[in-house]
Order: sequence, then C-alpha cells, then structure tokens
Amino acid sequence: MRAGLLLACLLGCSRDYVRVVVTSTGADEFVSGAVDLEAAVIGSGRRVPVRFRTPFSPLPGARAGERFTDFLLVLEDGAGPEVDLRVSAITTSTVNPWNAWSADLRLALPQPRGREVVLALASGEATIGPSRVVTGLGHGVAGFQNGVVVAWPEPGGVAIRVERTPERSAARTQRIVDDGTATDVQVASRPGPAGAQPDLFALAWRGTDGTFRVVLRHDESPSAPVPLAAATRGAVACARLGSSFDAVTVTEADGLEIRLWSADGTETARVPPPADPPSGLLGVLVGPDSSVVIASATPEPLLTRLGRDGTVLGRSVLPGAPAALASSPDGTRILVVLRMPSGELAAAAAFAADVTLTGEAVLLAPASRLPAAPLDGVAIGDCAVAWSELRADGSGLADLRYRGLDADGRLTGDTHVVNVDLEGDAFAPAVACTAEGAFAAFHDRADPQTTGASFRMRRLTLAGP
Repeated sequence: MRAGLLLACLLGCSRDYVRVVVTSTGADEFVSGAVDLEAAVIGSGRRVPVRFRTPFSPLPGARAGERFTDFLLVLEDGAGPEVDLRVSAITTSTVNPWNAWSADLRLALPQPRGREVVLALASGEATIGPSRVVTGLGHGVAGFQNGVVVAWPEPGGVAIRVERTPERSAARTQRIVDDGTATDVQVASRPGPAGAQPDLFALAWRGTDGTFRVVLRHDESPSAPVPLAAATRGAVACARLGSSFDAVTVTEADGLEIRLWSADGTETARVPPPADPPSGLLGVLVGPDSSVVIASATPEPLLTRLGRDGTVLGRSVLPGAPAALASSPDGTRILVVLRMPSGELAAAAAFAADVTLTGEAVLLAPASRLPAAPLDGVAIGDCAVAWSELRADGSGLADLRYRGLDADGRLTGDTHVVNVDLEGDAFAPAVACTAEGAFAAFHDRADPQTTGASFRMRRLTLAGP
C-alpha cells in the first residue's frame, strides 16, 4: 500500500472499505519520484477531498510501463445510494500540454467489504483558448484529415483551429470573423466509416446582425464566408463521399430554407420545404441517397427525411424533443439525444431509411441532475454522447459526463467525467469521433457570475467492444 488510509466518511465512519488501485501507463511523469494526487468522494450533497503525495510502483504481472499506487476508501453505509470517486494528478510535463490526469468511478452503496476497484489515469483536458459563454450552440469539434477541427466564440469573434496532433495542442488559432457577439457556432465534417479521415468540414455561425453564415474547407484554403439568411435557428451538416452534394445548411425564420453546397463553397441547389414543413429546427443530417434529415421540436418532436425535390420520404414522431443529432459510422442509423416530457435526458437511435426508432429511448440522466441554461448543453457523435450534470456535492456546479456508443448507437460502458477541474462549471459539450480517437470540447468557467470561460478539449476513454 502506497498512500496509507484514506477516510472519506460522508455521514460518519464505518469499518466497510474499498481498496482503490490507481494505475498509469506510459507516462514519464509517474516513473521517477512521487506524484501529488487528489482524491475526492462526492455524494449526499458533500465533497470530501484528500491530497497526498505518493510514488507509483511497477504493477506486478502488468504490461511494460504500467505503474500503480493504492489507498483504502472507507465509506459510511448510510451515505446514499451512490457516490462518485474522482482521482486527479497535475504534473509538470513540458512536452505534453495535457498534463492533467484523472480517473473516476461511480460506486453504488453499500459496497462489499474489501472490494478492489481499479482507476486508470488518462490524460486530461488541454486549454485551447479563451471563450465566451453564449446561449444555444456555443462551439463545435469534428474530425478533419488526421486530426480535429475546433471552432468557438472567443472574446473578439469566431475562432477556428485545425489540430493535426490533438495531444500536442500546438496549432495556430485563426479568427474567421471579427464579431464579438456571434453565437450558434457549429462545425461538421464529412462522415464516414470508422477510421476514415474526413477531407471536408463546414463551419456556421449566427452574426450580430442575425444572419447565419457558412464557410467550407476542403483543402488548405477555406471558402469566403457566405451569408445564408437572417434566421432564429440554423444547422449545417456534411455529406458522405458519393452523395450528389457536399454539405447542407438549414435556416429557419418564417419558414425553412434548405441549401445544398459543393466543397468549394458554391451553392448547387435548394430543397423546397414540404407543404407542412417542420418548425423549431434542432439539427440536420444527410441521409441515404442524398436525402436531408431534419430534427425539429414543434408542433411535435419529429424526424423528417426529405428528398432533393422536397418530397417527404419518412417522418417519425419522437418521444421527446431532439437536443443533439449524429449518424452512425455506416450511415444506417440516426443517433439522437432527447429531452423527455418529464425532464430527463435519454438516448435513442432511428433507422436512417425511414427515421423510425430502433427501440426504446435509454435514460442518460434524471431531471433532478440536469442544470439550467446555459449549462444544459448535450452532444452526440457516432461513438459517444456527452451532457452536463449537476455535481452531487450541493455546490450547484456542473460536471461534463459521457458514455460510449457502439456501431448501432447503443450505450456502452459506464458513465465517466470529462473535466478534471472541480472548482467551476464544465458545460456545453461537443463530441468528435475520429481516426485518432474520441474527443470532447467544452467550456470551463471558474466564476459562475461571468460570461468569460476557457475553451478546452480532452480525449475520451471508451470501453472496447
């Protein structure tokens, strides 16, 4: 045992305990000397933190480079139905800017006495730059070439960065537009099978004048910003290779305006809206056979699939309002996060061909754990779903949580936390599933009274098949 005894008693001490083994693989910071760890037990409206310094020793029988430390966690049986255990370390690496490391586990109580749990530390978030907290869509992240593209509202406008090697976070930030109150920043890239490297992304935002604009990038030179329309809502998506167009934008004012684009930023066609168009636009995807799939909220939550001539090819009523939308890796399913009428958050999937649900929606978080706007964002990609959830320490602050998805959109693995920081809010996620791994981008705000924040990104650890 390396760290002695950690007593984390939420309602008084008992003799029931859990042995916690913390492991690290391949990180030079854990090989020589001792490391400062912080463990926190969160639940029953309280947070009990403990900090200690401990060496990491070679793990017997493990693969080369895997090291460990351990401690005992003592919990009171009456602490509640569950607690969150979080462990973090901040190292001083000058090579890797992602020098925060963390792991977490949600424990149902009571636990069997002497049970052993393993927490594998993973590299934490990197700060991309300063950001503004806005209502609605705040930013985006998507796969692009052999890395990711991130876009966000910074204090002076809309910024974008293409990270070829996300772990280094060394790319140059480019400001696309000088508009310090731009909102609804979103980015999408060309979808494809697992392991594909997208060759196209589209960026859209809503300017101070209320007009949505779009930029497409196929090579090193992005297109000039193209004004779409003055609208209350807008959405953008890219098409798969082989489609009859490369991107689609949808804006909503008095009605829907659906435009199709080539990769060089040239408008190629417009899709006439159906006679009974959906309203309350919440997202768009490109479906099978170059169709357009629109998620909407009113007069009832719908998925609507349109042909290029505006013909309704499929329409399905959803059990809750769609909040985030993605395609499965092979394009046969539509993955959606729903805000249910009773307030909880749920995940569901629909067949892309007829937009009918493949089964029942699955609970992500109950209404009691969800924060209010602007902390209530959700995101989904073809490998993971992320959402903000109130921290169970009674602080009213929000953490960012995620779960993995399989190729058919079914939830996999346990729920985990994205953010390492416990001193502020983490919220407004965006998710990218790429050949280089899965990533979440989000806002981190130290002071709930301000509109300033940091824009951060982290690689997600997903369970294997």
